[in-house]
Amino acid sequence: MRLKYIHIILLIITCLHSQSQSVYYLNNTRRVSVETSEGEYSFEILTEKKRDKTDYELLYHWYDKGTVNITIGAYTGYLLHGEYIHFKKNSKDILEMGYLKNGLKSGTWMKWSENGLLILVDNWKNGKKDSESITYNHDQQIILKSHYKKGMLDGWQYNYKNGKQTDKVKYKNNHPYEGGFLGIKNLKLFRKKGKEDKIKNPNESKKDESINSSDENKVVSTDSKEEKKK
Repeated sequence: MRLKYIHIILLIITCLHSQSQSVYYLNNTRRVSVETSEGEYSFEILTEKKRDKTDYELLYHWYDKGTVNITIGAYTGYLLHGEYIHFKKNSKDILEMGYLKNGLKSGTWMKWSENGLLILVDNWKNGKKDSESITYNHDQQIILKSHYKKGMLDGWQYNYKNGKQTDKVKYKNNHPYEGGFLGIKNLKLFRKKGKEDKIKNPNESKKDESINSSDENKVVSTDSKEEKKK
């Protein structure tokens, strides 16, 4: 009986061990802490060096020989992958926090000043700004609110002063956008034959109707006079 229980316990331990190995294999990351003159960094890296194709426009975050590196278009060390936190030197005050996926910023990122004030909240997707981005002043009031799509300004950008909106500009593909179909403000309608449709003024159509009716009345009156003569 005891031998049976021992076999069951060994079987459970074996299953748990194999499960932990599979989880580790799937995650394939480890946490690293680095201290520099700019503060302390805590982040996760991939345990194997990847050699995937890179995008020359994107910023890659990677780790090698005790330093965190950020380069455009390429990397040589271990890519950061997971939670990223930058602490103030000799303190646990957070200066920047976000998430990285294969070395590229992803999801919501937040930045704080040296005094612990929130100064920026933006969103990223595959290393490019995407969705809303909000900038704050030292009074924690919004001073700028923008919308991005694939790294470019796309949508309304609002400016604020003393907590109130001062102006707004609409953007499309990183350029001010005035609206209209395909960028054409005054779009004209054309028939299939290519002739321009002319929309008459309703007042002019009324005038035309009154002229036509008066002409008809004149014809009728002349006809009645001729009948009287007969």
